[in-house]
Amino acid sequence: FPNVTISPGWVTLYLPQLSNKTYTWAMISEMYSLVKDLPQRITFPVRAVMIRPAWQYFSWLLQQSERYSLTLWQGEEDPITVEDLLYVRDNSHPEEIYYDIYDPILSQFKEAAFKSNRRRLFYTG
Repeated sequence: FPNVTISPGWVTLYLPQLSNKTYTWAMISEMYSLVKDLPQRITFPVRAVMIRPAWQYFSWLLQQSERYSLTLWQGEEDPITVEDLLYVRDNSHPEEIYYDIYDPILSQFKEAAFKSNRRRLFYTG
């Protein structure tokens, strides 16, 4: 199936009342080793509430192939912010990121993303 997009993912658990872990370098590098030789486009589903602390790993992953993208998704009760979504947008190419996010956050994000005078949030390494 050369013309399909593969969407491998990680099992995550997010509980707002607990100190939650994020994606680790081991998780990202293991996933990369599983998919690096595949010829298909690959979108990695990433729980949006957990991406910002692990951005350095996802940034690296996106740089490994033009065929890679991220699909940011939101659990029903995940407290994501527009600022977190803008951070990802500001540190990636728009065509690398897909959004599976609930309203009103998605609408607020779209409105903010297209403001020409908004402050950008760049990863400093």
